[in-house]
Amino acid sequence: MNSSKRLRLATLASITIIALTAISLAPAVYAVGPDWHASLSNTYHSPGDQSGSGGMKETCNFAGGAGSPATSGNLANCEMELFFGLHHEIQAHFSINGTAWDMELATIRPLGLGIPNDDFYMTAGTMSVTVPQTASLPVPPGATQYCTHHGNTVTCPLFFWESQGMYNPDTGIPGGAGHYNLNFTLKDMGDVGDLQIQVTQLS
Repeated sequence: MNSSKRLRLATLASITIIALTAISLAPAVYAVGPDWHASLSNTYHSPGDQSGSGGMKETCNFAGGAGSPATSGNLANCEMELFFGLHHEIQAHFSINGTAWDMELATIRPLGLGIPNDDFYMTAGTMSVTVPQTASLPVPPGATQYCTHHGNTVTCPLFFWESQGMYNPDTGIPGGAGHYNLNFTLKDMGDVGDLQIQVTQLS
C-alpha cells in the first residue's frame, strides 16, 4: 500500500493519528474528570499489496468543557499505537496532548450513514512521536525551531506537524455517544479488515 493511503488511515484515527500501547490520561490531569472518552480498534489487510497488514489502537479523552454534553474544551489527550508491514515491523507511538478541542463538520469520512456529521477536532497542543530503539526516527525539516528531540521521541506543536502533512485536526472520531462500525471506510481504500470506534459521554 502506498504511503498516502497509510497516512489517510492514520489520520482517521487521529489523525491523526500513532503508538506501542494505548492508554488513557491519568485522572489527576482532570479536576472533575473528562467529558468524553473514545476508543478505537482497527486491523486491516491489503490484498495484493506486499506491505502486508497492520492496525492501530487508540484511546482519547476530551475535558475542560462546559455544559452537557460539552462540545468544546481546553484539555484533550490521545494515545495511539500503529503497526504495519509484512511482519508488522513498522511501529510508532503517537501521544497527542491537546489544549483546545471542539466538534466540527467531518472532513475525512462520508457524512450521514447514521453517524454524526461532526467529528472531534484537536486544534492546539503538541504531539510526540516515538519509534522503537532499533528504528530510525526521521526529523522533519525545521523541527529544530519548534520541536524537542530526545532519543527516539520528537515532540512538536500540532501546527508544525500539520504543516508537514503529518497531522489533521479532524480526529475522525464521531461527535456523539455510540458504537460506530466504520468498516466501509477500509473498503473505500481497497483494504479488508475491521474498524470500530466507541464514544462515551461521561458528563
